[in-house]
Amino acid sequence: MTFARYSRSVIEILFVTQPSLTAGFLFLFFWKPRPFLHNFLRRWDLLVLSAVIICLYMLVYLTPRYIGAFVVLLWFSGFMALRVLANEESHRVAGLSVIALVIAMVLSLTSDIAKKIVNGSPDSAFSHVEMAQQLMLPPDTAVAVVGRANFAYWAHLTQIRIVADIMATEEGTFWRLPADKRQELYIAFRTTRAQWIIAEPRLCRPTH
Repeated sequence: MTFARYSRSVIEILFVTQPSLTAGFLFLFFWKPRPFLHNFLRRWDLLVLSAVIICLYMLVYLTPRYIGAFVVLLWFSGFMALRVLANEESHRVAGLSVIALVIAMVLSLTSDIAKKIVNGSPDSAFSHVEMAQQLMLPPDTAVAVVGRANFAYWAHLTQIRIVADIMATEEGTFWRLPADKRQELYIAFRTTRAQWIIAEPRLCRPTH
C-alpha cells in the first residue's frame, strides 16, 4: 500500500518536476533512438543501485530530498546512453538547443523578479506572507497544524510556535475521520497546549 502511494510521487519527481530536463532528453532520444536501449542497459550498475534504494524508501517513507542523488544517477544513465553523431547537423542543433535553454532560463528569471517586485516578496513566499497577515495571533502562540507543517513559513513570519501537527501524507485521512474521532485528536492537540488548529490556507478553529 505504501509502495503504491509513493509511485505517483516518484513519477512526478523523475519526469514532471524538471520539464526542461525531460524535454531535452526526449528530444535527443527521438532524434537518434536506435542504440539507446543497448547503451542504457550497459549502465545496469547505476540503474540497479538507484532503483533498489528508491524502492526501499517507497516501502517506508519517501520525500524528494531522500532520493535526489539517485534521481540524478538515473538521469545520468539515460543521457550517457544517448548517442548523437558529431557532424554539422548535430552542431547546429546543439547550438540552437543551448540558445533555447538560455532564453527559457532568462524568461523564468525575469518572471520571478517581476513577481517579487509586484508582490513585495518572492512568489513562493507570497501565500505565506498573506496568511501571516491574516492570522493576527500574538507572538509565541502555540498552534497545531493540519498539513505541511515543515513548510509553514508563515509561522516564522508571525513568530508563533507549531507544537503539534498532522503530516501532509495523512491530511486526507484526518479530514475523512468521523467527527468523534477528530474530536479525540483535538483533545490530544490540547494536551500539547496548542491554542489553535490551523489547516492551510485558512484558520480552522480554536482548541478550547
